[in-house]
Amino acid sequence: RKSALYQQSMASFLFDDISDRLREFEATWSIFSLPKISNDIIESDPGYSEGCTVLFMDAFTSSYFIYLFTLGLIAWYLFDLLGCYIWEHYVPKPFRKKLQKEQFAGHFISMIHALMIAGVSTLVITQYSPLAALNASATDPIIVIYKYAATWSAAYFLLDGFFIAYYYKEKADKKIAFVIHHFCSGICMCSVLLTHPIVTYISALNFMIEWSTVMLNVRIFARIWSLKLIYFIGGWSVITMYPLTRMGWNLYMIYISFYSEYLTVYTCPQAPAVLGGAEIFVCLLSTYYYLTFIMRNPKRMYILRDASKKYEEREEEERMVES
Repeated sequence: RKSALYQQSMASFLFDDISDRLREFEATWSIFSLPKISNDIIESDPGYSEGCTVLFMDAFTSSYFIYLFTLGLIAWYLFDLLGCYIWEHYVPKPFRKKLQKEQFAGHFISMIHALMIAGVSTLVITQYSPLAALNASATDPIIVIYKYAATWSAAYFLLDGFFIAYYYKEKADKKIAFVIHHFCSGICMCSVLLTHPIVTYISALNFMIEWSTVMLNVRIFARIWSLKLIYFIGGWSVITMYPLTRMGWNLYMIYISFYSEYLTVYTCPQAPAVLGGAEIFVCLLSTYYYLTFIMRNPKRMYILRDASKKYEEREEEERMVES
């Protein structure tokens, strides 16, 4: 009985401790810890109360945005060419037969993009609390770095969406889903450059989910070059991180999009519908992908079969048949 009482008291202590820590986190790091926006701030119109159309027109006609966006398009195109070169010279022959050159290049630039945006997102949310972001200057170096990265991210989504639609030999429904995903993500990134640092902070929170894309690509590259340990780590990382980021964390971001007044005041009245709608689409698409592809056969996600050896055996069989 004493042992049971001791265990019960310890469980109660741990529960209270976790609850206190969660309340402390909520009070310091949650968007909802920010003070209520005053009428004076609302009347000063720190965002675009006229609507999203004005916000996007300002962005798309801004020479600053156009310059960065064009620079991003050129950079991503060059990275895509580098991916094609790697496919032609360094990808093993079995995978050159199985994996289209344009798709490999797509994985290559996806990896660079995910590392860029997830890396700067992590930098922003580790260096700023929501209150610090609210009081930050738009010229703070870290804020500027993220704004640049967000604009280059928008350029990536446009270019990669075009490549998927035009070059990929995939089923139409899969291509359409990816193009819609890229459009939703890209249009949200277009709003970051010209808006308040608190919008930068919310965007950075959103794109923390790209760490799951990093691990997806790690697994793909490990499979191509038969790196069994990295494939094992990448596979288990995908199985665990994908639902945590693209489903769990995304649900929290959907909640922020629809219930935080800061997003509406500092961007535009339609922001919850635009950002929240994009997040809902990504969450549903990710859930479908996780349940139908990743969890259909979890073992193959982390146990690597030797594709090169199978290819060599098949080649040998074909030579024997010919002879």
